[in-house]
Amino acid sequence: MEDFKFEQLDAEGKTSRPEETGGARMNSEQERVSEEYAETVPEFYKGTYLRAARRTASPRQAIKANCSFCVGYEEVRERVRSCRVLICPLWPYRPYQTAPAKTVDAIARAAPFKSRSII
Repeated sequence: MEDFKFEQLDAEGKTSRPEETGGARMNSEQERVSEEYAETVPEFYKGTYLRAARRTASPRQAIKANCSFCVGYEEVRERVRSCRVLICPLWPYRPYQTAPAKTVDAIARAAPFKSRSII
């Protein structure tokens, strides 16, 4: 059986393999949109956002950028630390935790959802 090779389209619509291009890269449209959005990001978080958007961030930095975005860049440390969006795949890895994260099951039992809303 042949190994599956992931391929992606570049800005011109040509197929390329990530190993040929140095990994997943942004196309020109993604780059333009992320640069425009970066103008709305508070200065303190802009560097983290841009590293994640440009795909030069470490996994930890990318998660931090995602969590900051998720809480709207307001009271980030407090809101991320107390996050209860348990269905988020990044929840166990979120930044600003003061103690090791409890298991999702323990958190769910302590504070059950009152509605289907995740936010």
